[in-house]
Amino acid sequence: QPVRELTAPPFEVTEKGWGEFEATIRIVWRDPGEKATVLTHGIKLYPPGLTQITPATTSKEPVVHEFYDEVVFTDPTEAFHRQLMRSSVLPRIQSHEPTVQENFPTYADEEDFKALLAAQKFLEDELRDVKDRIMKADMAREEIEEALRVAATAKASSSQSGGKSGSSSGKGGGSGGKTKSSGGGGTASKKSKASH
Repeated sequence: QPVRELTAPPFEVTEKGWGEFEATIRIVWRDPGEKATVLTHGIKLYPPGLTQITPATTSKEPVVHEFYDEVVFTDPTEAFHRQLMRSSVLPRIQSHEPTVQENFPTYADEEDFKALLAAQKFLEDELRDVKDRIMKADMAREEIEEALRVAATAKASSSQSGGKSGSSSGKGGGSGGKTKSSGGGGTASKKSKASH
């Protein structure tokens, strides 16, 4: 039968076979004012990861090939809106096929919430670690800047005290000798040579 009509949950079609094809799903809403929603899903009747598809590669377990579709209602009637908002949590629907139910993954908000809490804790720890490293880097930078200031002050004071002495040379008065003077660390030495 190429067309199946389902009027009650779990809205499930169970078939056995092999291959890959597209299935068109037409959802008719109970509110007569809402248009039907048409979805197209690709169905694969073989396990994922196969490089060659043959009837011999069939799986004993059901092949789970999921899609997520979201239907948005624009300006629904008040009665239909009340029906949609009646239950905030979707009921868990059991499959008619035990092998499908055993192998079909279940999803819960609690697991997602735990994963989000763990991610938040990880990010908070990382942020605290980064802040600590930034504070240590700022302290190290301040220490280096202070050391550079001290070194620059010491260099400036030593160059000021060393710059007061100079060098000069001249002829010794009256004796005809040569006088040599050199500045080094603020001391001067004189050498005289007299000739007759």
